[in-house]
Amino acid sequence: MRLRVSWVCSTQAQVDVATLPELTLVEALAELATTSAEDQGFTFICGKSGSESFLSFEALAASVAKRAGALIATGLGRGDHVVLVIPERQEFVLTFLGALWAGIVPVPVAPPIGIDQLTAYIERSHHIVHASKARTLVTTAQLKAVSGSLLGNSLRKLVTVEELARDPSPQLGLIPPSPDATAFLQFTSGSTSRPKGVLLTHRNLTVNCHSLAKSGMGLTADDVLCSWLPFFHDFGLIGMVLAPIFTASSVVYVPPILFLKRPVEWLRAITRHKGTVSFAPNFGYGLCAKRVTDLDGLDLSNWRYAGCGAEPIRMSTLRSFSKKFEPVGFRHSALTAGYGMAESTLAVAFDKSENGPRYDSLHPAQLYAHGRAEPVVDANAVDVVCCGSPFEGHEAKAVDESGRTCPDRVIGEIVLKGPSVMLGYYDNPAATASAIQNGWLHTGDLGYMVDGRIYITGRKKEIIIVAGANYYPTDIEHAVSKLAQVRTGNVVAFGISLRDQDEALVVCAETSVPREEYPALVAQIRSRVAQAIGLEVYDVVLIEAGSLRKTSSGKLQRCDMKAMYLGNKLPRRPQRDSKVTTLKHFGRSRLRLLWSRVSAAVRSS
Repeated sequence: MRLRVSWVCSTQAQVDVATLPELTLVEALAELATTSAEDQGFTFICGKSGSESFLSFEALAASVAKRAGALIATGLGRGDHVVLVIPERQEFVLTFLGALWAGIVPVPVAPPIGIDQLTAYIERSHHIVHASKARTLVTTAQLKAVSGSLLGNSLRKLVTVEELARDPSPQLGLIPPSPDATAFLQFTSGSTSRPKGVLLTHRNLTVNCHSLAKSGMGLTADDVLCSWLPFFHDFGLIGMVLAPIFTASSVVYVPPILFLKRPVEWLRAITRHKGTVSFAPNFGYGLCAKRVTDLDGLDLSNWRYAGCGAEPIRMSTLRSFSKKFEPVGFRHSALTAGYGMAESTLAVAFDKSENGPRYDSLHPAQLYAHGRAEPVVDANAVDVVCCGSPFEGHEAKAVDESGRTCPDRVIGEIVLKGPSVMLGYYDNPAATASAIQNGWLHTGDLGYMVDGRIYITGRKKEIIIVAGANYYPTDIEHAVSKLAQVRTGNVVAFGISLRDQDEALVVCAETSVPREEYPALVAQIRSRVAQAIGLEVYDVVLIEAGSLRKTSSGKLQRCDMKAMYLGNKLPRRPQRDSKVTTLKHFGRSRLRLLWSRVSAAVRSS
């Protein structure tokens, strides 16, 4: 059964990319219902059974319209905010797109990692739920049992996707939204401060998806994307769900937990579906290079675009990945570095080169002591990957502390301007005024420009200042991670102020070695940092695997780790809830749910 829409659809076989800015996302989806082929759509892989579920774009649009009607039946209206805590990928896509279809503003939130980490989930979600002023939260029946604790203030109701799926409401007719209406709230990762709600309009989404699809990835209806990225991650959602709708590109979704347990499943999905486009942060490529040992049956020869971003990009990681998988058809030239952030919808720039990622090898002393990016041929040079030029219609530059534009190869704060930049932070005018000044978005990222191309060197808030020189924690962490006894990517470096002294360097590293071997590893870390960076380490703290604080998207929370260190509260082992604490969460949730039902009954009487 074809989906009926109240406006005239094109009869062309494929979406014309040149006309994309004229369509909002939901209008593009409605058009796909009548113009796409039967074999174009989204495929969802089940993490437990490995089975696959396929939704053509026609079936997707019909299911989205049905889900939109079910959401309206819960009492939500256009402009209302609804929080989504949905781990099942197909249900998340239907509910998120259903909210957009109905004019409701979705707010994605990361689900809990495990039953023994409910405290962290409740604390993180409580802030986002109440900062968003959402009236309703949609989750699964299983998670509803522990999410009752989030009820209160504006949040009045918990609804499950199972209830929405059973709702008899008919498909909701599409009312095309205004391009300037709020599409959804995208909360920042919280790596350097508490998560803030980024207000994104339908125009923001359309422009950024168009730029990403056309200028960034060069998507067509013939492409097949494969993604394991979580949907509460901006690239997982906007880059791998929303952008492909504009180009009728099919997508295969691998469960994130399946990738983390068995990274080879990502590569097997690319092989099985002849995937042409995929994206991962630096650690994803590193995980595959380190843990995938059986290459039998893999064929990566169709993979033409392998994007990398969302965290510092290391050439050594990308080289290792290319070398490992070259025998099964992977081409180093497919690798593409990019730069983006939630406040600019998603993507800012990509650097596609025929020979693979471009990078600078920089003189360490010039970089750290003088803030200059001076290329040098040296074994101790610091590699900085090029992230490309801003998309058409967008601008970027580096500025100094006075706001003056920095010359090429001089380090400054990267600032952005263009139609992808957010309206502001929801209900947070002070943070908005601080971020957007004279029309420019101040990213908090440090970097430099060369012939209009962006190079990122670090975060402004995380700089470590020693003897007047600026050191980047990521460079120190990368050096320490090369030690065999240290868990790759699980190192945090930060500076602390000592009385009558310069800032001192502290390194926290996860390891699995026995405690009797700690002194030897501490000495190795001190030696490694001195050799690679030229710094003396004031203190080395070794902690058990899984102890570092990270955001829901996996970013290191250096500021939190520093605060805990200074308060003598640094965790030496993973933070897990006891059985008693877990039972308390369930009990508290049941009481809140009961009180919510009683209150609703009283209001309706």
